[in-house]
Amino acid sequence: MTIKDSLTEAYGATAYVVLTEGGPLVARIGEPAPGIEALLARLGHAVGVFITGANPGSERRTPRENEAANGRLEAQLRAIRLDPLPHEGVGDQGDWSEPGFFVPGLDIADAAGLADEFGQHAFVAVRIGAPASLHWTRSQEARSRCREP
Repeated sequence: MTIKDSLTEAYGATAYVVLTEGGPLVARIGEPAPGIEALLARLGHAVGVFITGANPGSERRTPRENEAANGRLEAQLRAIRLDPLPHEGVGDQGDWSEPGFFVPGLDIADAAGLADEFGQHAFVAVRIGAPASLHWTRSQEARSRCREP
């Protein structure tokens, strides 16, 4: 099994939760996300992206390191005039979670560049009228040719 296969399985076993004032909105890869689509429509966007600076390279970091990385990511998002919403990726087994942002209006190409810059393997996007989808970064595409020992 390749690293990419293992990661695909892990990303698929995760709920992507946007934390809004009206309550949580959930997306799962390959499934429609009507609540998030309605949020995007209200905000005037066709796409939104789940992205994080936490745990780069899928290696656990301390909460302090993750907060610092997410702080840098948030600053970059705000610098390009986007309004990130808090998000939590929650593993199906309930033993794992990772903070990040849901960013309405973040272009897929820009998201790929940011995710790559922050050492992320991938990110998840929601488009109005389509199921949530997994997008790999360029650096992960290169790493995915490696096999696990």
